[in-house]
Amino acid sequence: MPVIDIAPDSLGYPETFSIIRWLAADGTDVAWNQCVVEVENEKATFEIEAEYPGRLRILCQAGRDLPMNSVIGQLEVADEVYAEYVRRQQLFNVTLRLEPDQWDALHRARGKLSVQAYVHHLVEAEVNRRMHESQEGGGVEP
Repeated sequence: MPVIDIAPDSLGYPETFSIIRWLAADGTDVAWNQCVVEVENEKATFEIEAEYPGRLRILCQAGRDLPMNSVIGQLEVADEVYAEYVRRQQLFNVTLRLEPDQWDALHRARGKLSVQAYVHHLVEAEVNRRMHESQEGGGVEP
């Protein structure tokens, strides 16, 4: 059975985190968007949701301090769910090509908006466009 890793994403937060508690037991079938673990870093406490339905496998117990992006658990998922996961991962691997008007806007935004924020906006728009197109074509609900 294919597996999908559960790992907190740093997204600019501190480099380490702690597992406070698991909200579902090892071997439990969890639903899409069900909160499965509560973690904290020096800035915040947050819950991680199951991005797909599957059977939870806990790899790290509560109370451990770990580097960000460490795999702390896995979801065993059905083949069709894994196929949808792979398809979505491919959608999020966005190649960003700026059109001349976008370069002009980037140049004008200097001083008002960071380059990183502008590029993030462009990538987010492209991902949303691709997700909308893929939903129109059908697929398994995440």
